[in-house]
Amino acid sequence: MSHAVLAPSSADQWRWCAGGVSLSQGIGDEDTDASRDGTAAHWVGEQMLESFRGSTKRSADFVGQPAPNGVIVTEEMYEAAYLYVHDILTVCNETGLLRELHVEERLTMPEIHEQCWGTPDCWTFDVQTMTMYVWDFKFGHSSVIAYENWQMICYALGALRKVTNNQPLGEHGITVVMRIVQPRCYDSLGPVREWKVAATALRGYVNQLSVAALKVFDPAVQCTTGNHCKNCDGAVHCPAIRNATAAIVDHSGNAIPEMPDDNALAYELSVLADAQLLLKQRKQALEVEAEHRLRNGGKLPGWHMEQGYGHNKWLYPDAEVLAMGQLMGVDLLADPVPLAPAKACAKLKKNNVDASVISSYYAKPTTSMKLKADDGETARIAFLRSK
Repeated sequence: MSHAVLAPSSADQWRWCAGGVSLSQGIGDEDTDASRDGTAAHWVGEQMLESFRGSTKRSADFVGQPAPNGVIVTEEMYEAAYLYVHDILTVCNETGLLRELHVEERLTMPEIHEQCWGTPDCWTFDVQTMTMYVWDFKFGHSSVIAYENWQMICYALGALRKVTNNQPLGEHGITVVMRIVQPRCYDSLGPVREWKVAATALRGYVNQLSVAALKVFDPAVQCTTGNHCKNCDGAVHCPAIRNATAAIVDHSGNAIPEMPDDNALAYELSVLADAQLLLKQRKQALEVEAEHRLRNGGKLPGWHMEQGYGHNKWLYPDAEVLAMGQLMGVDLLADPVPLAPAKACAKLKKNNVDASVISSYYAKPTTSMKLKADDGETARIAFLRSK
């Protein structure tokens, strides 16, 4: 199996909702652009760590080159991976643990359940200070907290088993340092988040996970809605979230004016914030399923896939664009590259030059297809243009 039934990466979901595991089986195998980018960035980080323990590699060895999944590595991916690797090297250079790194190695967590295992990005153990370091590299934008992070707790448990002869929560005097490196999340926590905790203090968390794991395999398993629905692959099939969102949009009451007191106002705001999040999560789950069906020939009344487009990009080398501008007496240089097409057109017009003369020099690159509500406007425009 390529993925555990009780994967640490989804521990925050099955910890709260046992039913989501069975609903998600067989779903989620289709990568998104974001997940493919994340996989490519992780590959860069893994290769950089290996290079520091052997042959050296630089930015030019990655940027512009395809990762194993076919995604072209960007400068942003390289810079994010560099920050992740730099954090690991900072710890290792201080402790002399560079040769003791465990990168992308599978770990098991039978204390939670036999079906719980996974692959942390990196971990190491300093026997001199009895300190376990566990890293997780996140390429996404959504903030991930290290404190009481269920995925990291699973990984820490698996790594502790390796260094304690399968007695991870014994009185060994080990301190666990969990570090999440998230370069593209711009919240107040910064790109590196840390939770330092005694290994023995993880006992309570492991007990909670083991109880939750047993519920997953209970024949009478239940689904429970909440914030954990956000990334649940089974949300599109979930009766609990469907009923919860239906109740939100379908409820009606007596037309009697009410003025809530302070406590009631605060409570209702909290309830509505949770409801808004639940609706968003259900909508996102349905959108993913709708896109999948439409891409595979399905027909959804009122919905279609529409080609996305980015900003205009030059079709010719920079030197040719600049030379073309000089022929018209207009400097299109925005050191060290030409102005963007939109700004170039504006500057040409300002210099009384018809901007259409450079229309063949640029075009809008296509982006991914996007789901869009179809109110018939597209068909009407096409019909009018054909007349």
